[in-house]
Amino acid sequence: MKYLVLGLAVISLVGCKGSNDGGTDVEDPSIKDINLTGTWLMSNEIERYKKSTDEYLSSTYISESYLLEETDKGVKYSSCNRYSGIPNYGIKTEEHFYLSPIENGFRLNGDGVLEQRSEYENEWEPDFYYKSILNLTEISESNIIDNGTLIVNGPVSIEEHNHICVWEVSYSIGNKRTLEIMAPFGDSYISFRLDIYDEIVAGLFEYSGPNSESLVRVDLSSSASSYWDVVGSNTLSPSDVSLNLIEYNDTKISGVFSFTGQDGGSYSGEFEAFLHE
Repeated sequence: MKYLVLGLAVISLVGCKGSNDGGTDVEDPSIKDINLTGTWLMSNEIERYKKSTDEYLSSTYISESYLLEETDKGVKYSSCNRYSGIPNYGIKTEEHFYLSPIENGFRLNGDGVLEQRSEYENEWEPDFYYKSILNLTEISESNIIDNGTLIVNGPVSIEEHNHICVWEVSYSIGNKRTLEIMAPFGDSYISFRLDIYDEIVAGLFEYSGPNSESLVRVDLSSSASSYWDVVGSNTLSPSDVSLNLIEYNDTKISGVFSFTGQDGGSYSGEFEAFLHE
């Protein structure tokens, strides 16, 4: 998947001020003049700093796709997994795009990408502070929600081919990676999660229970009422897990699985997801 950098749209919007010596000064475009309708990659780098030394320590990288639509009541937006649900509305000004007015807002950076920067602390981590660099990069001028397949057979079941979303987390230190493959389910969504703890290649991964060691661990969770009615929890915490990764690289993951849920049910299925480059 190749991203359409917002700078292409910016080029057509900028004006030039002429000068007697033939030079030009490029004016910054107004956010209000940019059509935000389409699919966007929301990527966040969270930098961790040690407060006592002011040293940068590491970064966490999080990404997922968002759907935006220009309306006469504001910019309607939702994350991919919430698409078709109750929308939120963002605000455009001359210099900023706000998903929420209490945030700093996105501005155009030098690469023509919408960027929001902030700094914060967590009260439960008094020794550290964090810097967040949040970018919105256009993927397509149309809505893209078909990013793979998720099939689950068991007491909780689903077969979805048309609305698959991916949430990804990785780190600058170590090789841990988390992928969630999500689809609409009942009054919410369902998530097939893979926690990958080190460098791996496609192949078979098996483990016996929730506390067993494995380079890859899986779970199936949802906050949907129909899920709770069956499982009695928001997660299956699988045991007797067999996961066969058929394909795994920077752009795609696919495989088949079987396990026993904490509800005592037998589950099996398959998945395929196209990852954010």
